[in-house]
Amino acid sequence: EDESQLIVAGNEYLIKTAFLNLMDNACKFSSDHTVDIRFSANGSTIGVSFSDKGIGIPVGEQEMIFNPFFRASNAQMKARGYGIGLSLCRRIVELHGGNILLKSALEQGSLFTVKLPLRKTKASKGLRGNFF
Repeated sequence: EDESQLIVAGNEYLIKTAFLNLMDNACKFSSDHTVDIRFSANGSTIGVSFSDKGIGIPVGEQEMIFNPFFRASNAQMKARGYGIGLSLCRRIVELHGGNILLKSALEQGSLFTVKLPLRKTKASKGLRGNFF
C-alpha cells in the first residue's frame, strides 16, 4: 500500500505511550532485552506487533493480563512493576477504536498485536498533533 494512505486518527501522545509500554515490557522480560516490531496493513486496519523471546505468560493468566494491577506470577520475580501498563495499553487502543491481541508461550515469549483503524482519507497538511 501507499504509505501516504496509512493514517491513523488519534492522540499521538497516548498511542506513543501504549507502544513505548509494549516495547519496554518486551525488553524487560527478555534475557537479550530486545523487541521485534512488525507492521502490517489491510484495507481498513494497521497492525503493529511487538514480540519478544522472553519468559512468556502462563496460559491460565493470559485472560487476566490486561486487568488493572494484575501481574503474571512469573513476572513478579523478573522485574518490578505495578500491573498498570498493559491495562493502560488496552484502554488507549480501545479508545482509538482498536484492539490488542496476545499470543504467548512459557519460556518462548509473547506477541502483542495492536490493530487500529485506518483513516479513510489523507490528512491535511494543516492538521497537527492528532494524526500519525
